[in-house]
Amino acid sequence: IPIVLTVAPTSLGSLSASAGNIKAGASGEVVVKVTRQHNFAGEYKLKLVLPKDTKGISAPDAVIPAGKDEAKLTLTVAADVKPGAIQNLVVQAVAQFDEKTPITQETKFNITVVK
Repeated sequence: IPIVLTVAPTSLGSLSASAGNIKAGASGEVVVKVTRQHNFAGEYKLKLVLPKDTKGISAPDAVIPAGKDEAKLTLTVAADVKPGAIQNLVVQAVAQFDEKTPITQETKFNITVVK
């Protein structure tokens, strides 16, 4: 019986995310950029991951399309979130290597909730 090994990279690019101030009870954008590596041209599926005990912030999943280098996540901040810095929010990006092996990368970012 032949055994086939697939060697997959641990990363298909480097990720960065930046956001600014977002008003409580409103929405704001987080710009997520990828610097592609290993000739990977496929899409990245983006997801917001909140730190433990962080509540009142949400974002629908987004996609960096194949061949593109950035996308925007729309963060919604609930009206009852206290103003101030919220640190260590995470954008998780999953890319499919060889269309079957998921490669997951993460980057942290901060927002400031204002009145």
